[in-house]
Amino acid sequence: MEDPISHAIGGRRAKALIAAVIAAPAAAFLVAPGAQGQGGTPLDSQRAQVRALEASLMEVDAQAQDAGAAYSQADARVKQLQGRIARNTKERAVARVRFSKAQGVLAQRLKDLYETGEPSTVELLVSSGSLTDAIDNVEIMRRIERQDQAVLREALREKQRLTRLRAELVSDRADAARTRREMQARVRSLQSLAAQRARLLSSARTTLVSMERAEADRQARAAAAAQAEAVARAQRQASAVASGEAPPSTGAPSPDSPPAPQTSTPSTGGAPSHLQRIAQCESGGNPQAVSPGGQYRGKYQFDPSTWKAVGGSGDPAAAPEAEQDRRAAILYSRTGPSSWPVCGAQ
Repeated sequence: MEDPISHAIGGRRAKALIAAVIAAPAAAFLVAPGAQGQGGTPLDSQRAQVRALEASLMEVDAQAQDAGAAYSQADARVKQLQGRIARNTKERAVARVRFSKAQGVLAQRLKDLYETGEPSTVELLVSSGSLTDAIDNVEIMRRIERQDQAVLREALREKQRLTRLRAELVSDRADAARTRREMQARVRSLQSLAAQRARLLSSARTTLVSMERAEADRQARAAAAAQAEAVARAQRQASAVASGEAPPSTGAPSPDSPPAPQTSTPSTGGAPSHLQRIAQCESGGNPQAVSPGGQYRGKYQFDPSTWKAVGGSGDPAAAPEAEQDRRAAILYSRTGPSSWPVCGAQ
């Protein structure tokens, strides 16, 4: 019998995919706490871990949905088998009655033959009033013989039918039970895997939020220190001017120095307000923004795996802003603001 789930999600290839996902250890989706990519920071590594787990969870969810649809097909197949079992049961009852009737007719016929015996041709001629009556009697005997043969053939057919129906019943019941067990086992395995990935993702997001807060505190302390240094420098300059000394160089550009390079102007595009807030937090709204480690790119700081999961191709930072807005909207519709653990919560 064809396996319904294999038919629903791609036969042997789908079986191999599900088996590989189920067998994959959780560590395969994690990044070591101190690991860094090419020029990346621990914070970038943690972000990569969260994005990888999000992509993995989306894949598992999709496979669980496919398995659920296949389970529905398998359940329909089981109901078909149960219907055929019910029909075969009724047919067996009818065949059993017919077989019993045929046995009764044959038994009565044998009994009659045993008690009276089969008349010979001479006996028929003697007992008949004329040759015509004798011929009629012979024809009657032949008709009875043909009827006996028909009854015997019917009995044999019903016996064979009973044997076939019994075999079908046994096979159908075994197929129905096996199909239901297999589907239930696959659905439970995928649900368990999805729950495991969700726990890992929750833990990784919690760690990422802590690291983001620590990084924000560090930047705040650095900004405060820089501001204090600027105030102290201004005080030193004012003291030097008051004492008639030449003020120290402030690093300001001279009139002849070339102008500073212009940075990319942030753009809000035509995205909804909630996506604009996220983009402003992630990249300042700059579609060409790239994180220090190079892992997160574009207006919404996509990593390559998440960008690919929502249908993107190539470099997110090189994609048109409208396409970045569209891919971000797709991701938001699937996971909500959780794909941006810090900026999405603001």
